[in-house]
Amino acid sequence: MFKKETFFSLHSSYHGLNIKDNRFKCLEKICFVSKDQQYFEEFSVETNAKVFGTSYSNFDMDIFKSYIKEFEVPLVPSYKSLSWGQKIRFMLAFGLAHNSELFLFDEATAGMDVVFRKDFFRLVRELIEKNNISVLMVTHLDEEMKFQADYTMVMDNGRIEEFKENII
Repeated sequence: MFKKETFFSLHSSYHGLNIKDNRFKCLEKICFVSKDQQYFEEFSVETNAKVFGTSYSNFDMDIFKSYIKEFEVPLVPSYKSLSWGQKIRFMLAFGLAHNSELFLFDEATAGMDVVFRKDFFRLVRELIEKNNISVLMVTHLDEEMKFQADYTMVMDNGRIEEFKENII
């Protein structure tokens, strides 16, 4: 049973589409970036893109390859041989190749070294400006987000404890 405060309506909408009735159409515009994201570990970057790209009606392999090149993701024999930072750039390239509008990051900066974390936030800011995308990031690194995000929200046990605009 859902508690009233934490109930997520099954009749929510995304761009005017009822999510329940248009699940796959809505998911086409969302890119999920997480350590829990499942790709075929033994397949190459390109093969993963080809396989998972078939799930999206508008996936463009040429766009994917151009971002892979721009983000300097190596075309290694297997996805599992990529570093965490390279996997994030792969997921970003994949999301951009199917024209995502909303990027959901789940603890994407966890375990990142300081140098790549700065590069990661620079890249995300550039993508937001260049592609007019929105980013929602879940993290336990709240101090860092005060300097990186336009808005921060603190939740405790499913309840919003704080929501504010960050003036940078």
